[in-house]
Amino acid sequence: MNKYILELDEEQLKLIQSALDLRSRIQMGQLEELVDHFNGPLRHLENEKLNNAKEKIQEVKEILFPELSGSAFYGIKNNSLPIESQRAYDMVQVIRREIALKNKPQGGITVDFDQPIRYSDKEFIKVSSLEDNS
Repeated sequence: MNKYILELDEEQLKLIQSALDLRSRIQMGQLEELVDHFNGPLRHLENEKLNNAKEKIQEVKEILFPELSGSAFYGIKNNSLPIESQRAYDMVQVIRREIALKNKPQGGITVDFDQPIRYSDKEFIKVSSLEDNS
């Protein structure tokens, strides 16, 4: 299997983490994350329009996930999930931890510092920071 190396700054790495997290959550049935994810750019919308967007997303959720009611969603371990959702979440965990430890090497008590748990069929990605030579 081919392997690749990416060289990213922390902002780019966080963007990848965010995109992978959103993908995983959408496939779990957490479509409301679309509105939450874009909350910053959507701040200009009037409450009525924002509520309308949330209602439309709920309608889409009812079509795509008729078995899920209200705010219910699949857990990451659920066998009904596409394997890509679990792979994405595995990647999120590794990236999240690497960023947390780089910024606070002594560790902490938030989920960011937790040892990743593998949910997919793939080995964890490798993420490590390079020494800043700038």
